[in-house]
Amino acid sequence: MQILVVGARLSSTDDLGEDVVVHHAPTLDDAVELMRTDAYDCTLSARSPAELLGLLGDSVRPLVHVSGDLDAADTIDALGAGADESVPAGANGEELERALARAIVRHRRNSELHETVAELERLATLDPLTGVFNRRGIEGAMKRAVATAQRGATDCHFLVIDLDDFKQINDQHGWAGGDQVLKAVANALVDCVRATDDVGRIGGDEFMVLLPATRMNDAVELGRRIRVALGRLRLSVEGRPVPVQASLGVAHLPVTARTVSDANMQVQAALRRAKLRGKDTVTIADMPAEPIAGATVTESGSWAGPSSRPDRFLIAQPIARLADEAVVGWWLDGPRPAFAVTSEAPDEAFDIVVRDLEELAGASRAASELPGTSPVWFSVLPETIARGAPSRIVGALREGASERPRGLVMHDRDLPNDIGPLLEGASALRALGVELSVREPRFNRTSLEALVLLRPELVAFSAARVRSASGRAKPSREGFRLARIVRGLGALPVMHGVAGPGDLELAGSLQITLGTGSALGQVVVLQRG
Repeated sequence: MQILVVGARLSSTDDLGEDVVVHHAPTLDDAVELMRTDAYDCTLSARSPAELLGLLGDSVRPLVHVSGDLDAADTIDALGAGADESVPAGANGEELERALARAIVRHRRNSELHETVAELERLATLDPLTGVFNRRGIEGAMKRAVATAQRGATDCHFLVIDLDDFKQINDQHGWAGGDQVLKAVANALVDCVRATDDVGRIGGDEFMVLLPATRMNDAVELGRRIRVALGRLRLSVEGRPVPVQASLGVAHLPVTARTVSDANMQVQAALRRAKLRGKDTVTIADMPAEPIAGATVTESGSWAGPSSRPDRFLIAQPIARLADEAVVGWWLDGPRPAFAVTSEAPDEAFDIVVRDLEELAGASRAASELPGTSPVWFSVLPETIARGAPSRIVGALREGASERPRGLVMHDRDLPNDIGPLLEGASALRALGVELSVREPRFNRTSLEALVLLRPELVAFSAARVRSASGRAKPSREGFRLARIVRGLGALPVMHGVAGPGDLELAGSLQITLGTGSALGQVVVLQRG
């Protein structure tokens, strides 16, 4: 038995049996050096157990605390502070040896108990049939993803995979055949995703894939790969083939999501539409506009606008100079339409582009009703700029009678990790007189690289994003740096959500001269053309 004594030497260690080898570390630094090269069966010390564990960690276990006087209170204090056993300083060799043996046995039993509890907790988060997370497990992963997103470091998207006609599989091939399909689907999902992604079975024939640090375009691309992979499964039950296909919904994970039900509400309507369109489809879920004066977004993420057909309405927010509230432009916001992707070919991305161009043309026609001649900025998917013909994009922007300047806005969360394909389209549009804007950039490498390469004319971020947690009118360090970078790139920073004097003061501190919000003018509700 190898024993490490930390601190003062104990005379009773000289009386230990011949099979006990005692090593001495006069100081904590000496103990650290010894533990780097050797492992010990037990540690003996008069120093505070909490101090030893705090500085040296569990490597000091099993730990026997040596106290000046041992009674029940001393033992309780020592064990409560983390020791595995306690012994008085005056103990003889035999008593000390028994204390060391008890500490080793107690530590072994505690370790086995902790391992058992950890394994039970792990099993409680797994689906026993497929081996992937169950609802409890995926909700734990969701909380971790939301916590990361709330720190502003990354975006998180998720997929819901709903197997098509699974009831028919059960009816035709029995429960055993259905179970075989579920296992194969789970294995295919695990094979398709990254090590950092999480897969869970959230219902009978429904699965969820969480995608931390993933942008919308990349999430859609993964959805396409999964749909194709499931369609290529070659399963059979008792010699009869079992075809597999699925409808998939893709959505941004809101930071308010706490349960699978919270997230599921983002995609259920889109999945229903996918089923009606013939199934075997990847669908981008509705993404409501960010809350603004004059329109709201409900807790479920649905649009609470002025009509029973909210998808036909747009909200135009005036962009105003903060100094005199003069309107110098308009942002157009509205509920995000759902897009379906069905084909296996690479050109399937054009299904999204065509739909986005239709929405852009409708918004452009609606914008002709806005007063004045100041520029109007329209939301667009980055994929439309990357893959759409510039002439078609300009044609959609020129719908309607007005000849006012028009620009395109891309949300940072939609930008792909590789923006190379986007740059050529952006350059062509600029040559045709179309300016670009990026909304809600994050202070991370991917977002900042996108700003540097795209060089947008406007960059918009919400007051909440650049405000310090300590005060409404005080900028955060990230806000200072972000505003300075935007100005250094020659872009105009625009602050969203200006609601009062505190936000105006915040904008002034960041040298921001343009903004939108309830303090800067009324929104205009437009019907999509």
